[in-house]
Amino acid sequence: MTAGSPSDQGNVKRHNLHIGLPHRSPAIPSENRKPKTTPNAKPNPMSFPRLLSLMLLFAVGPAMASEAAGESVVLRWKWTANQEWLAEFTQTAVTDSTFGAKTLRLAVTSRWTQRWRVDSVDAQGAASITQSFTRIAVDIDMGMGNTLGFDSQRPIAGAGEPRRLADALQPLIGPTWKLVVSPRGEIMQIAPSAELSAASEQLQKNSVLQPLFGADGVVGPIRQAFVLLPEASVAPGGGWRATLPFKAAFGAGEIATDYKFEGLRSDGGIPMAAIASTSRVEAKTGAGEVAKGSELKDQKVAGMVLFDSQNGTLVDARQSQMLRTESRVRDIPLAVQLASDWTFTLRKESAPPTMPAKLSPP
Repeated sequence: MTAGSPSDQGNVKRHNLHIGLPHRSPAIPSENRKPKTTPNAKPNPMSFPRLLSLMLLFAVGPAMASEAAGESVVLRWKWTANQEWLAEFTQTAVTDSTFGAKTLRLAVTSRWTQRWRVDSVDAQGAASITQSFTRIAVDIDMGMGNTLGFDSQRPIAGAGEPRRLADALQPLIGPTWKLVVSPRGEIMQIAPSAELSAASEQLQKNSVLQPLFGADGVVGPIRQAFVLLPEASVAPGGGWRATLPFKAAFGAGEIATDYKFEGLRSDGGIPMAAIASTSRVEAKTGAGEVAKGSELKDQKVAGMVLFDSQNGTLVDARQSQMLRTESRVRDIPLAVQLASDWTFTLRKESAPPTMPAKLSPP
């Protein structure tokens, strides 16, 4: 699930708990688009992936000590029909909104689990996957002792805001969506069930949760799970780029993500590809776009992925971001800064949870 970008209201987004860059869209649309890629592009160390996407500051552990220097590899997702996986996301986001001389802080921690079932794999290696949420937990700290929480695995009690929070999130548990993913990790299609579309539409009406999930609703966490792999084989130091359109309070444009292959590292005898990423938003107000008066002033987004190159699956991904916007409300300056981090792990449903090898910082 993606946190959102800062806006004039100081909303929180991780990723858009992903999350992603928020814009107003009432439901999850079916999609059929591929990100544009530029093969073998040199990574730009000052760039970053989508808003509310996010990253890591972790040291290298001893299990990651050996690296196959200079080895060129082909990285691909490898799916097997009827396999079932558990995807687990954790995201934290802190938004500081300074209005004149007063600063308000909003902190959100979210955790969610998805079940993935691989329905089929075609001759080209593209997988058709059915997904659903099995657990969602959110803790919100609004300062001055004001907190709000929800866990789909605990009884729902209380009225007022706790009940409204539960009413918005509980319908997400159970309904499915289907997606088609290429061996490179391109999401070629997302088709939500009617139940999930209805639940996502209600989510967008919740003033607390909408910025948390972003305009993509529950699609944000789905996108975060799939790193886009290079078209051809890649050697340590090699890079590639992916771009996606975005829409946010401060304008529309593209998010360019530069990936860098840092080499193979052994984790329990399994070759793990370490992939660093940096992203950058380039806002471009086009025809028909309305300026919102909010300007992106600073951005820092970086991430690291650990990819099992032998079995063709992501093991661990982490991202951190900082975004700062400025605007004026009734001629009073408003500055909003978002700092967020997320982690994502993927394991077979039959496998017990394990602590992944730590990743080096980007």
